[in-house]
Amino acid sequence: MPSDLIATLRSYYDTLRRDGDSYETWFGLSEIFAALEDHERVRHCRDVALRLRTASQPPAALPS
Repeated sequence: MPSDLIATLRSYYDTLRRDGDSYETWFGLSEIFAALEDHERVRHCRDVALRLRTASQPPAALPS
């Protein structure tokens, strides 16, 4: 594993320890796992990111 991937992985890990609800971090982590061809972890990270993005969006206005 290239050292830049390890450094990036450590950075994401530190960020998630401080803020486990960071969409950007979960999505970025999925990109690292994609580069490592770890498809199961890619799906897991993207699922978490999608749930966080969905939860942070305001509810749609009802039609009048």
